Amino acid sequence: MFSVTFLAGTAQGRAFRSFSIVMALSCATACSAIPGLEKLMGSTGNTPSGLVTVTSDRLPGLREQHLSTPGDAATSMRLPVVPGADPFTSELRTTMAERQTDFLTAKDGAAGDSPRALDQEAVLLAASPHALGARIVSRIQAGGDTSVTATTRWYDVRSGAVLPWTALLRGEPAIGVLTAQVADSLEEGGIAPERLPGGLREATTQAPDSEAVSTAPAPTDADAAWKLARRLTGSPLEDIGFDAAGNVVVSFSPGELPTADGTGLQVVLDQDDTEPLLSEFGALARTAATTDPARKVEPAAADPVPALDCDRVPCVALTFDDGPGAHTARLLEYLEGYSARATFYVLGELVGDHADLMRGAVGAGHEYGGHSWRHDDLTTLSGAEVAEDTERTSRAIEEIIGAPPRTMRPPYGSYNDSTREHVGLPMIMWDLDTRDWLTQDTAQTVDTTLSDTRPGSIVLLHDVHKSTVDAVPEILRGLTEKGYHFVTVSELFGSAELRPGELYYRRD
Repeated sequence: MFSVTFLAGTAQGRAFRSFSIVMALSCATACSAIPGLEKLMGSTGNTPSGLVTVTSDRLPGLREQHLSTPGDAATSMRLPVVPGADPFTSELRTTMAERQTDFLTAKDGAAGDSPRALDQEAVLLAASPHALGARIVSRIQAGGDTSVTATTRWYDVRSGAVLPWTALLRGEPAIGVLTAQVADSLEEGGIAPERLPGGLREATTQAPDSEAVSTAPAPTDADAAWKLARRLTGSPLEDIGFDAAGNVVVSFSPGELPTADGTGLQVVLDQDDTEPLLSEFGALARTAATTDPARKVEPAAADPVPALDCDRVPCVALTFDDGPGAHTARLLEYLEGYSARATFYVLGELVGDHADLMRGAVGAGHEYGGHSWRHDDLTTLSGAEVAEDTERTSRAIEEIIGAPPRTMRPPYGSYNDSTREHVGLPMIMWDLDTRDWLTQDTAQTVDTTLSDTRPGSIVLLHDVHKSTVDAVPEILRGLTEKGYHFVTVSELFGSAELRPGELYYRRD
């Protein structure tokens, strides 16, 4: 990476100030500078000339999750999973999932028959007992062209609030001043006004004065920050972070500010100039970026795949009844190829013979529920017998996977008032019966699933039938192309309270 350092005047009243423009390289070799700028060799990484990033050696317990889908429109995402910060990792994954859905449904990136690829990566920018931050970079390759965009997400550990970039600053007045500082820096660095990205061209003439910033409240209101971020979608400040000296770093993709070598730019703004613009949380985030994390986290029992917010992306729960069976291992391989999660409603009498398979499935993020001990019609049992059957099945599952099932499914979908009163668990039904158990026709199972699945659907399938498992690759491919994300039943319903004895057919 090369840094270019200047002394330049500002529109905020100082005669001169120091700032840097950092050329972010996508290659290891030297890249050309913007015409008219003298370039100086500089260092990268956790130095004052580049964004700080937090790696696993700085934050014990941090691990990376890699999710992908194959095909002519392949996708991949890598994101950090921070123990004890589930809302933060969920936000990262959901933001990336939104981009993936837009890409797969041709709302994002070039459409057509030529191969395309979306690669997304989230890296931590800050980590402390008080604040977390991450930068999400998306790269789309299509037709020989590559486009890059980036944004940031932040997390207030104290309140548990997930925050957008606007939460770093003292409201709209501070955003206006910072935008003007960035525009001034670029112009003084030799960038012609007409080359400035949208939102910067008018910034120098429309920026609020410093008094408007000083009277703005410093505390951060999460709802207000998100409302402002939505209104300012596309702002040049979305990709914002800090360097090791506490300076604000604003990054621009090649598409926003192209250079002769096809790389983008980073504008580094002096800490003294930007400190008055930071909110209370922004100051915490800067400290988190510039000091050792020293974050105490328990490495435990985090969900192996961060949860999705199914209010924001189309989700579907594929459910498989009557196993485990001879075809379940092959099914799990198919699911793994798409980073897909599923829910298995198993028979208690069968689980003991498949303990290792079940433990491996749970480790991959799949979910287990009870389907009775031996597939009896629960309406033929007394209330006490229903309770005993359900508890026996749940105990058998818990002995293998280490946790009791959260839900159950009655065999045949059959129930009565006594069943509901005594079953002791939420009863998961379905809104799409593929009738795979009746037809045992692979093509028909595929067609029914692809044509009738809707966002929030619970799909009934049976992994004891070879024809059903044979259908799964095409089901995964077809629904992925429509932008769906495959989740467990618990993930589908998210934070909603599922009550024992209540019936659930889909997520509405």
